[in-house]
Amino acid sequence: MSAAKAACDHMRDWFAGTPEGKFVSMGVYSDGSYGTPPGVIYSFPVAIGSDRKWKIVQGLQINDFSQAKMKVTGDELLQEREEALSVCQD
Repeated sequence: MSAAKAACDHMRDWFAGTPEGKFVSMGVYSDGSYGTPPGVIYSFPVAIGSDRKWKIVQGLQINDFSQAKMKVTGDELLQEREEALSVCQD
């Protein structure tokens, strides 16, 4: 049930948008924000407008412990992407 609830909440936020000044965590295409590798799907704080377009919230403070964990996650995502793409090549 928790996965179903999370999916439902995710779609509600995307459809209804977030209140002004609020954000939610959402897996979106990385543009390199917060030192993450660009081009992978990564969970970011996002604000969603009434037009249903999301935008990564910028300028949040990330402590050293969290930044180190984010780097490990980013490195793992890059490795997984390379492994997945390797089976698609001749």
